Amino acid sequence: MGTARWQALKQAVAQVDPMLRHDVTQWRFEYLKIGLMQFGYSLAKAEQAAQVGVAHVLAVRNQVDVPAETHRVLQALAARVPLVAITNGNVDVEKIGLAPYFSAVFMAGRDGMAKPEPALFVQAARHLALLPRPFCMWVIIR
Repeated sequence: MGTARWQALKQAVAQVDPMLRHDVTQWRFEYLKIGLMQFGYSLAKAEQAAQVGVAHVLAVRNQVDVPAETHRVLQALAARVPLVAITNGNVDVEKIGLAPYFSAVFMAGRDGMAKPEPALFVQAARHLALLPRPFCMWVIIR
């Protein structure tokens, strides 16, 4: 199955269950499982192989070299104001060395619906004991 077919399958799976778009890890598991079943895997074997595949993707996903400048900036910011991270992704801030700068990390799927839905922002504001108001600064990095 080529890349285009995997992408088409990914989108088809999300059409059947749109909530998967809010949890990229579960979404990946589901379309890997279904794709493997299309290759003739039994449900049990497809689930097992999809789990292995997702674990591999997560391991590779967390092989990130964060530039020293990023650490310096986050350290300076965290010394002045509490920081929280809000992500639609599945990077592990602990594994990539950024956890010390954030007082909390809110992840789509695990903690609520993906951005731009408000749930993760509301949780972050509550964590910081803030009311979401225009003075709150949200920095979105893509």
